[in-house]
Amino acid sequence: MENMVRLTGIVEPEDGMFAACCSELGTATCGDTLEGAFANLEEAAEVHLHALSVIGAMQQEFKERGIEVLQRPTRPEPVFEYPTRKVFHCPVPLAASV
Repeated sequence: MENMVRLTGIVEPEDGMFAACCSELGTATCGDTLEGAFANLEEAAEVHLHALSVIGAMQQEFKERGIEVLQRPTRPEPVFEYPTRKVFHCPVPLAASV
């Protein structure tokens, strides 16, 4: 099984859309729906992690931000009222897995 990181997505309604950010990575995006915003955020987080891997900065970034690499996903937390939070998991690119 590939390594994963546990991230938190926070989504809030904003100007008729939904703004989403990942508190651990600082990655942000938006979507027309709550589900779309979360999907876009998961994709943005994966792109962010890939870019960190390519430039060789993933381990340093994880250390600075206190992000732990997991060997298997943990149980997701429930989704609450706005601001909506959702825990999701992103695979860690193989080059960066420890």
